[in-house]
Amino acid sequence: MGGNRETQFEAPDGAQGPFAGNGGHGDGGDTLPSGFVLGSYVVQSVLGCGGFGITYLTRHTDLNKLYAVKEHFPRQFACRDGCTVRPTMRSAQTYEWGLRRFLEEGRKLAMFDHPAIVDVVDIFEKHGTAYMVLRYEPGDDFSVWLKSLGRPPTQPELDRIAFPLLDAVGHIHSKGMLHRDIAPDNIRIRADGTPVLIDFGSAREDIRRQSQLMSAIVKFGFSPPEQYATDSTFQGPWSDIYALGATLYLAVTGQPPVEAAERKIADSQISAVKAAKGQFRPAFLQAIDWALALELRERPQDIASWRNTLLQGGTPPSERRSSQPATSQGRAAFQHHNTGQNPGSKPSRRKGAGALIAVAVGAAVVLLGSVYKPDLTRFTEANLSPSSLPSAHTPVTTSTSTTQPPDETRQRDNNTARQSELDRLKQDAAEQQLKIEGLKAENQKRELQRAEDDA
Repeated sequence: MGGNRETQFEAPDGAQGPFAGNGGHGDGGDTLPSGFVLGSYVVQSVLGCGGFGITYLTRHTDLNKLYAVKEHFPRQFACRDGCTVRPTMRSAQTYEWGLRRFLEEGRKLAMFDHPAIVDVVDIFEKHGTAYMVLRYEPGDDFSVWLKSLGRPPTQPELDRIAFPLLDAVGHIHSKGMLHRDIAPDNIRIRADGTPVLIDFGSAREDIRRQSQLMSAIVKFGFSPPEQYATDSTFQGPWSDIYALGATLYLAVTGQPPVEAAERKIADSQISAVKAAKGQFRPAFLQAIDWALALELRERPQDIASWRNTLLQGGTPPSERRSSQPATSQGRAAFQHHNTGQNPGSKPSRRKGAGALIAVAVGAAVVLLGSVYKPDLTRFTEANLSPSSLPSAHTPVTTSTSTTQPPDETRQRDNNTARQSELDRLKQDAAEQQLKIEGLKAENQKRELQRAEDDA
């Protein structure tokens, strides 16, 4: 059960990785060694390494209790000098901004008191960086837990996991925050079978937007299409719902969903209703497919409306999509929280924002420390604004028109439109490739000039 491929600069912090248990001797010495003392905590081993941080298993010297300690260490902007983390010469401002954001997120997470959200027990600054102390949650991540069953999970087993996660994510949203990194590797299953969310991606997303140097932070198959864009104003509760729906899709089908960018070009994903028919509640499978709708307006807009179908067999999503307000009050609230805009105002657009990494056409490449991102803003719902969307009070209606074209005609029209979009993307990719070659040449010239200046 794969699907946890990630972009170049991000790896699953807190997940078991290639440096787990190596005593801090992996990755060229970037990790702290086993036995290193961090205040009241002694490093035991490395739990995970990612593009933005390193998570250590530590023991408290006085309490003799294990804790997970997450170190802020954005590798693109910093390096290790002995035990001190120092920003690179040209990244001091970005590093300092990210450090403050890391501390701010830690303080916010410490306010949560929920059994399915990992506890933040302390934060402190030391050695030029900051550390977040988390309650250590032994157990397997969700994908490992699924494999350990040796069989498909049962409906009651998934219900026992889904209900606490829904409650936890809804709690996060009620505080004006998003998780932004829900995926199997960030859900730990305890020995008693209960789940806990162990990592957040909000600070990393903010650093990416601030730096303007990094590609989208996504987990292929689990991140929604809007998370590929540089403009985060289109992210909201519906984005976390997509990611959680993708995680449940893995559980019921045994395979991760098709990557969102690829689905935008040509959606070949088999629905959960079809792939797992007869094995789980029909409404449960319908709710998973509802959460995985590509268009923002077609997904549940909040956890409460999705929970009703997922766990209680409420109104099937096929009868609710046509009237679901895409991002009414909830969207406005998150725009205000994350961008400082007044609720209801039209989101500002940065020049060149909204870039999608379309793997199928190979449209994003790394160029000497910077990333060129093609403009595919039509896939990020850039034409949507709160004023153009249905009101939150729009009545739910079901069309009964008899003038609607037959299913075969609609399918043929959809196929024609999809092929046209694919042809246009291929043409865009060819044009972008020419630009990429030009950027490569310019970067090479700048590097040569810099080398000559240094000499």
